[in-house]
Amino acid sequence: WTGGIQNDTLMHVSNGTYVVTVSDAHNCTSTSSSTLYNPPAMNITGQIQQANHMGSIDVSVSGGTAPYNFVWSNGATTEDVTNLGGGTYILTVTDGNNCMQTDTFVIDIPLEIPTVITPNGDGKNDDFEIVGIQAYQNVSIEIYGRWGDLLFDFKGTGLEYVNKTNRWNGKYNGKDLPMGSYVYIIKLNDDDPLTGVVAIIR
Repeated sequence: WTGGIQNDTLMHVSNGTYVVTVSDAHNCTSTSSSTLYNPPAMNITGQIQQANHMGSIDVSVSGGTAPYNFVWSNGATTEDVTNLGGGTYILTVTDGNNCMQTDTFVIDIPLEIPTVITPNGDGKNDDFEIVGIQAYQNVSIEIYGRWGDLLFDFKGTGLEYVNKTNRWNGKYNGKDLPMGSYVYIIKLNDDDPLTGVVAIIR
């Protein structure tokens, strides 16, 4: 072979033209050449879009050898994914030569957290409603009084908290809490907690 290799098979070679000369026991020779073209490395690009407090990822793959196989960390096997909650999503793409490439996408759905609730039964701002919370799978919400006493504790999915019966309504053990300021701690998936103050006004 070109380069002096004396095997019947060349492995792990780069692009280029390779010439092989074969000799038999009678010193008869035959020469042939082959040109190897390696495809460019795979490259994944993605665009994150957000609407109605949900996310989607539109993916494009270049390089490698088609067809491509897509596997997302949430179990999806399509090229593009939609109706995603907030969080981290890892895509693994395998091409026709079993070459693999991964990429990571982070969807951050902003929350609208109230600073005041007015639990007076008029149907407006009666509880601690958090717009956008439904986009998150793992949610923890804690409400504390001024002395650090835990008054409300929710753990579940964002969709469960959207249910009005699961939201904090300014009560503790079924009784109205006095007007004043209360501290909230919100944890979404594995992100850093969100803390702040919400006031009760009656």
